Amino acid sequence: MPNDVATRLTAIRARVRRFTRRRRRPLAAALAGLGVLVALTSLRTPTAAVQPESQPPGQGLLRPGEAAVPIALSSPALVRTISLGSIVDIIDVPRDEGADPTVVVHGARVIDIPDGGSGISVSSTPVIVVAVDDADALPLVATSSRDIVGLVIRGMQETD
Repeated sequence: MPNDVATRLTAIRARVRRFTRRRRRPLAAALAGLGVLVALTSLRTPTAAVQPESQPPGQGLLRPGEAAVPIALSSPALVRTISLGSIVDIIDVPRDEGADPTVVVHGARVIDIPDGGSGISVSSTPVIVVAVDDADALPLVATSSRDIVGLVIRGMQETD
């Protein structure tokens, strides 16, 4: 009986080898396509953001006349001190020793705190997304790409 099982296994192995030898290229193409599909699926960002139940509905949405601006912060500790809906003043801290800090935006609303990124590499720089008036968006982007950005927490957004 054990001989019978061994004989069957040998026959199955021979059929599999014969099948793979004859269809080597189509199998290689199918496996390559499957690999590309898996890679693209793992790099894709989620299409719909899920809001936590504790967040009031519509809090993450932009109001008319507002723009969403991602801000790279200087310290991960800053991200832990704020939450969705926090109202913050964004401070420009110039890299020059002699320049004084200035307020770039008053009353920006925190609408998203990404969890560290997605895709191939995860950034160690903490990022938040704030809603600001359209007029404040461009100066804020220029400041955040040039200098160190700090925050002053003013409070939480009033729910409508």
